[in-house]
Amino acid sequence: MAITIPITGEYITLAQLLKSENIIESGGQAKYYLADHVVELNGVSEQRRGKKLRPGDQVTIGADIYQIVAGNFSKEQLREKAEQQEILRKYQPSSRNNKHPKQPKGPASWS
Repeated sequence: MAITIPITGEYITLAQLLKSENIIESGGQAKYYLADHVVELNGVSEQRRGKKLRPGDQVTIGADIYQIVAGNFSKEQLREKAEQQEILRKYQPSSRNNKHPKQPKGPASWS
């Protein structure tokens, strides 16, 4: 029996599927996992971590079969998910700020 994976968007990537199912811990491990394990998409071997999985696709990983389906989420569930993503985005450090930290300017920094 297939494990149903509901998605809210148009697609998810193969790496996102592996991560969401706790097969890998981070997206960076997907490349190595796919190199070492047989993963099939609709019966064809697949090694591209960025491969887009859309509703109707079937992914086989070992003995497990995952069926990608369009999620039937209520407006309330979609609103909650959007709020959670906004909160996470708000509190995650921005990569822009880490590249060029502000340097103090003015007399206090001259010493």
